[in-house]
Amino acid sequence: SPSGTTAEAGAGRFSADPDPCSLLEAAQVRAFGPTSAPVSAEAKGDDEAYCSWFDSGGPSLRVQFTRKSPTSGKTASEVAHAFFAAERVKTKADEGTSPFGWVGPLRDVKRVGAEAFGYDVGSLDRVTTVVRLRISNLLVEVSLSEEAKRVSPELRAKGLRAARLVAEELNGRD
Repeated sequence: SPSGTTAEAGAGRFSADPDPCSLLEAAQVRAFGPTSAPVSAEAKGDDEAYCSWFDSGGPSLRVQFTRKSPTSGKTASEVAHAFFAAERVKTKADEGTSPFGWVGPLRDVKRVGAEAFGYDVGSLDRVTTVVRLRISNLLVEVSLSEEAKRVSPELRAKGLRAARLVAEELNGRD
């Protein structure tokens, strides 16, 4: 991650929402499996901005984010870090199995954003590998899923690669 600047000290690096569909090129998305055109939604109220690529019954890729603003004497990056830490605790608490599926285990992810972690989720016949990361005041979630009973090492590696590409693209923006 680039070192902090005066602009980042208060409002954070991202003063506007980036377009989540612009973070990956079409060829990159196809390398992860989906071949569909992107479907997106802008952030409104508490809703997160996202972009999804999916094929019926096939793999799907989703990039979503939330931009945090400064509040109560805290910088936007401090606010984002607090939300990120809370998500990590919540995900850790959700680890295990239930009648509806399973979550976990939580794993640290290095060299992706200012901080990052990953985990897997399974339900019925679909599995998802998720990487959550923070870059300045932006919280990002990259998830890749497919029909399967278990998360394969290949799916996990592709999900991590997608997260790294998203982080690289965001880090290249001012």
